[in-house]
Amino acid sequence: MTFHLLIKLFVLMPAILIAEQKLPSSLKKDLARISGQKQIELAELTVIAAGNQPQMSEGSFYSVGDLEKSNGLYYVYVGKVNSCRAGGCSISTFNDDRTDHEYFEYYVIYNAKMVVQHVRVFNYQASHGHEISSVGWLKQFRGYSGNESLAIGKQIDAISGATISVHAITNDIEVKTKLLRQILSMQAKR
Repeated sequence: MTFHLLIKLFVLMPAILIAEQKLPSSLKKDLARISGQKQIELAELTVIAAGNQPQMSEGSFYSVGDLEKSNGLYYVYVGKVNSCRAGGCSISTFNDDRTDHEYFEYYVIYNAKMVVQHVRVFNYQASHGHEISSVGWLKQFRGYSGNESLAIGKQIDAISGATISVHAITNDIEVKTKLLRQILSMQAKR
């Protein structure tokens, strides 16, 4: 899938600390384990898209650590992915506003180089496809940098009975990883 996303304006506001109740409890535990830091503070990266550009209504990016030092810095995406009720919609309509969606929520932890370190599905509200929540299955996203496309059946294992969920999370991780790269690239140019 070709990824074309033109974003005209990004505003990053790392000073906004996020209230703990908005984020899953497992996120800070995973961050502490991965980063080796005991004190974890998250700052939301606010993305403002101009014109008819996509908004980030289904998720948020966060920075973890000191933005002035690249070592020890991590990024996190926490989001919601619409899946479909069995037979309710086609794979090409994952992110539309129809009401026949089921959903799941997940997060991705990236290192300072924007490479995936960890993925966790923390709230699965769909009736089928819960197998994507498996730690073993999610490990295959580790090391993904956004420099290539993810193909199900090649880089990502297919799961019988979870086709829609597999496509949904794979597509979302690919899109959000590339978007994070664009956000940080725009920040570097400012």
